[in-house]
Amino acid sequence: MNALVDQLRQKLAQQDARISSLERNNSYLLRRLGEVYDRLDSFESDTEETENITGRDRTDQGDEREKAKKGATRPKRKKTRFA
Repeated sequence: MNALVDQLRQKLAQQDARISSLERNNSYLLRRLGEVYDRLDSFESDTEETENITGRDRTDQGDEREKAKKGATRPKRKKTRFA
């Protein structure tokens, strides 16, 4: 009977060691996953900012083109005064 109890204690100790190892690995993986998620979130934010800036640049370029078209159609005449 004592031999059976000793075997069960050994197996229980092995299982505890495996569980501890799995918990450490799980903790490590969750930390790494959190870091990857944060980096992805940061990348998405940077991408949105770039798209917003690019969109503004395109709008500004469009405004400049409109001004150039209007300016190119007819120059304003200056009134000349004769004294």
